[in-house]
Parts: sequence; structure tokens; C-alpha cells
Amino acid sequence: MGSQIEIRTTREITYFTIFVDKSQVEEALALLADGILYPAFEADQIEAVKPEIHINASIMDPERNSQEGAHYTAFRDHSLGQPSTGIRDNIYSITSEQIREFHNKYYVG
Repeated sequence: MGSQIEIRTTREITYFTIFVDKSQVEEALALLADGILYPAFEADQIEAVKPEIHINASIMDPERNSQEGAHYTAFRDHSLGQPSTGIRDNIYSITSEQIREFHNKYYVG
């Protein structure tokens, strides 16, 4: 299609953006919806992105660190107090099945 897709995750929302020529909007929307609603979560693909996720979770960003600290202080005994990018040490132990279960439970329109 010659398109570009960007996916960004914040604490509560995951944003999916796709850039296409205006003549391809309908096809792009169908493709994007299919990927969001019926992801494959193939184990080899998940293993391939873990190093990149680990690097992104390790980046020292003062703004993000401040927000993470505020959430930890406000929600210390709740899951909202945990880092939005996850805990670096756990990234390599996550399985495709765990991701699939999370997606089925929490991803809604």
C-alpha cells in the first residue's frame, strides 16, 4: 500500500495511526481494524521486538520519570503505580499467550 503506521502507548491508551493516500483510506482502515481486532501475537515476532522494548524502557527521560514517580507515589498499592512500559527485568519472560490474554481482556472499542 505504501503506507506508514505508528503505534504509541501511553498509560491508559494505545494510539494507532496510519498514513495513506486519500484514495486508500477505506482499505487502510480495514487493514488497521483487522490488526487491532485480530492480532496474531506470533511468538517469533514477539521475541524479535523484546530487545527494542527493553531499550525503550531503559531510556532516561526526565518528564517520563517524573510522571512515573508521581504515579508510583499516588498509586503505590495499585497496578497504576507500576511503570507504564513495564518492568525491564520482566520483558524477556513475557509470552505470546500472556499478551493474547491481556489483549482479550483489556482491548475494547
